[in-house]
Amino acid sequence: ANWPRSNDMNNPTYVGFERDVFRTIADYFLELPEPLITFEYYELFVSILVVCGYVTVSDRPSGIHKIQD
Repeated sequence: ANWPRSNDMNNPTYVGFERDVFRTIADYFLELPEPLITFEYYELFVSILVVCGYVTVSDRPSGIHKIQD
C-alpha cells in the first residue's frame, strides 16, 4: 500500500513493475460481471473528477452514451 515510498525490500523492483500492477488492476475491473456505477451516477462521478482536475472533457453533449464513451 505504501509503494513506492515503502522501504520493504520484499517488494518487486524490476523494470515494468508499475505497468504489471496497473495491468492486473485494470484486468480485474474489466472482467467484472457488472459495472461499478450506473449511468445515473456516471455523469456525477465524471463531473467530480473534472472539478478536481483529474480529467478533462471535450465539448460534447451529455445524454445518450455510446460504446466509445
